[in-house]
Amino acid sequence: MYMHEQVERAEKTREAQLTIHNAPFPLHAINLRRTMRIYLTSRRLSWEVAEVNNWYPSENAGDTEARVVIPAKSTYKSHNFWQARALREGVGKRYQSPSGPRLDAITVVYPIDPSVIEGYAVVVEGPMDALAAAGLGRLGIALMGNTPSLAVLNHAALVLQNYKALLLADSDALVEAGKITGALAARGVNIKMRKLYAKDLAEADGHERREAVKWED
Repeated sequence: MYMHEQVERAEKTREAQLTIHNAPFPLHAINLRRTMRIYLTSRRLSWEVAEVNNWYPSENAGDTEARVVIPAKSTYKSHNFWQARALREGVGKRYQSPSGPRLDAITVVYPIDPSVIEGYAVVVEGPMDALAAAGLGRLGIALMGNTPSLAVLNHAALVLQNYKALLLADSDALVEAGKITGALAARGVNIKMRKLYAKDLAEADGHERREAVKWED
């Protein structure tokens, strides 16, 4: 195969991958707004912050289970990616996401008043942890896993370029967190790692959350 044919094939594959994610987001189930509010507040998470960041309930996110849809951010134009967390425990699959490639999608969660961020961000594994950070006035960045791809790391570094960043390590993924911290530091991010005693930020109590997101020189 000639080089130009290889390039054309690669471009067609990439276009096909992106086309998958140009499909509409899951339908908004207005009747589940109260269920979503109860679920978030029961975990001491802010319904108001979730709403400002366009989180919403759906029964159309990969199955008929009631879920909260969490939009993700990508550098690829029109790349629709999301995660959808079940609104009840005991569900076989807690999170749903679109079929096809994720590319460089990450979850970015802003506080209600972005002016309070003051140049500090918190990097975490899951979207609920990012919501917890935003509820405390920090920019929350969820990598949606503890083994992010190079594309995801590059995107996160781009978002974090003007921030001091704390990576909050889940108690069961300290080695992976250390690798992510090093990878982001190598990309120019002013970052340090802090171990959580709880499993993750969303599971931590109010005191640990507040202490965890403090930047200490």
